[in-house]
Amino acid sequence: MPISLAPSPAELSIPAGLLDASETGIMHLQPLYAEGDPARLVDFTFLRLNPAAQRLLSLPEFPTGSLRTLRPGDTAAFQFFRFTYLADAVDAHHLSTLPGWRAQAQRQGSQLVVSLTPTGRPAGQDAARRAATDGALARAQQANQQLAQECATLRQVLAQTPAAICLLRGPEYRFDYVNPAFAQLFGGRPLEGLPAADVLPEALNQGLLALLDRVYSTGETLLEAEVPLASPHPGAKESLQYFSFTYQAHLEDGHADRLSVFAYNTTALARARQQVRALREALEAATRSARHTGPEPAAARPAQAGRHAL
Repeated sequence: MPISLAPSPAELSIPAGLLDASETGIMHLQPLYAEGDPARLVDFTFLRLNPAAQRLLSLPEFPTGSLRTLRPGDTAAFQFFRFTYLADAVDAHHLSTLPGWRAQAQRQGSQLVVSLTPTGRPAGQDAARRAATDGALARAQQANQQLAQECATLRQVLAQTPAAICLLRGPEYRFDYVNPAFAQLFGGRPLEGLPAADVLPEALNQGLLALLDRVYSTGETLLEAEVPLASPHPGAKESLQYFSFTYQAHLEDGHADRLSVFAYNTTALARARQQVRALREALEAATRSARHTGPEPAAARPAQAGRHAL
């Protein structure tokens, strides 16, 4: 008689509770080998059928017979199960003895797990559904390609703008995008993909972190004019430059998801303001000095030459 290497109930590959709740028919099969020839697989025993499979096959939870004895008409199904088990493959097969049902089998260790699902649709409907799915997929791919092209164009525009721009994501303020002008503010060091605290500690120590926290938590837009920044390049013509910053939150579901930072160079304007301020202060100092000195008293002036006393 055929021999079986049956596992214990604890070795079933799927917990019984999950099997019982499934609307898909699921059965665990164990191979039976010819007596005296353990390499020749001749049948399968039923280890367990979940309720859906019991109703479909009209068999109990633990059938006492084998597949070929309890369902002798399922020769094609047996050959399919045998091939799938020996090939250690995953495959599907339409059951001739159960019209409208399909079996999908997969080997799991020493067992074969088979799921029984209804095909549910005529071939024409399957073709129509595949055509609709293919069409939707093609449209999605076209939309993705168009979006990628638009993103590439936008990156080119941002890369060429003289304004310094960056995008920060999440509460760590991780750099999502940095254009070349922004990178140059900090010596061209790598920034993208890194948290701001790790790559710009000097800027955060100057109060930048507090500003970012405020924008991130409130969603408000902040403007900061003529912020002095030391040049990252040694020996630069101007060691100190001035920039005006705009910090803006981008909301998703009412909460900040990303922050954008725009900065433009206002060094020339700041220098002009400083010069005007210096001239004004010099003029005010000269005016105050003149008021304190005043005109020379008459008694202190010498008598004019050529005049005689009477």
